[in-house]
Amino acid sequence: MENAERNPIPTQNIIKTGLVSFSILLIFLFFYSVSLLFPRIHNKGWRTETISEDVESASFDVDREGNSFILFHHRRDGGLYLQRHTINKEEPGNDYKKDGEKGNKGERGQKRNDEKGVLPDSSPSVGFFSDILICGDKIYICYNTSSSGDFNFVITDRQGEFITKSLIDTDNTGGYPCLKTDMNGNPMVSYYDFKNKTLKFAFFYEENWFAETVDPIPDRGWFSSLNTDKEGNPAISYYDYKEGDLLFAQREKNGWKTDIADSRGDRGWFTYWTYDNGNIPTLFCFDSIHRHIRKAQWRDNRWNSRYVYLDMDPDVPVAFAGTPGENFWICYVSLEEKLVLVREIPTGWESWIVDENGKNIKKICLKLPDASKERESDERTERDKGGKTEELQQYPQILFIRQNTLKLATFKD
Repeated sequence: MENAERNPIPTQNIIKTGLVSFSILLIFLFFYSVSLLFPRIHNKGWRTETISEDVESASFDVDREGNSFILFHHRRDGGLYLQRHTINKEEPGNDYKKDGEKGNKGERGQKRNDEKGVLPDSSPSVGFFSDILICGDKIYICYNTSSSGDFNFVITDRQGEFITKSLIDTDNTGGYPCLKTDMNGNPMVSYYDFKNKTLKFAFFYEENWFAETVDPIPDRGWFSSLNTDKEGNPAISYYDYKEGDLLFAQREKNGWKTDIADSRGDRGWFTYWTYDNGNIPTLFCFDSIHRHIRKAQWRDNRWNSRYVYLDMDPDVPVAFAGTPGENFWICYVSLEEKLVLVREIPTGWESWIVDENGKNIKKICLKLPDASKERESDERTERDKGGKTEELQQYPQILFIRQNTLKLATFKD
């Protein structure tokens, strides 16, 4: 008792110590928040190559080995071209050459129209809207034809040789297509009907396509993103152009059920949806008014949305790829007009400058190697086993159009 009276603990010192600790905590939280919003940007590691000139639109997919299969609409002649591009080689480039020439791997070409690649369709005005999907040893391609209004489906092999062609839909359809496969490997696609201004869905069964209307309300269906839910049923995120909302539709026994996932702004541009690493439906989009990325998740029987990333340019497209919480990527043009790629990490975002010149970019496509639905299920199986597949550790590839020049960006160690 005497020692306690002789050495009392000053109350003033306790208060000072608490204030100092609290101040340090506030400073830490401030800089941590800043690091989440404005990540450190790496300025090396990416190589950009020109694929073709005078290109109006394009899409692509990437196989397990990192070879990209690029589908593009040529503005001058209106043709639709398929080009295989090898990367991470001493002499990367187009493997599809003129008739009689050889590609980088020594494979003989088929009949070509210059070096733009294989012609899946030489009809006039084809492929302004298109999508491509690698499925095993086949390549699935869907595209619209402006002159006839048809929405077509083509299958080729990996050498670009034609296998079969079929008609998905007619009468001015096929806008903003998203091509995937179901749990049995059958192709399915979501797309916009320009005539009726509605969202549609089509699936392939017993050698025929069957199309149905997902949302009959006009102006709904832009930028559709198709995936399957846990039961294997198709589900689509899409944009309501008239109201500026992010929407989500799920196919049930009695038809399609639609929900508004996010509103109060102009939200829903360039939509993308998948499951996060906790198996929660997660939607991403661009809010053109507030100039940031929005994230919406289905929790507690309702949609919860928030912003996840700032520093966006409202006049250019945005692209997404991967699984949130595990290997998720966003590619965009910054306010400084640079093409930037960011990856979600536990402490925030890791960022790279892909190209110093982001001016006049009108389209961005972002794909991870082995991104087909068939192999995504393999990756989920591997994750369920507690493992980590090699593909999940690879960098994505970026296809973009700048002033009608088609370019491919790949990561180089």
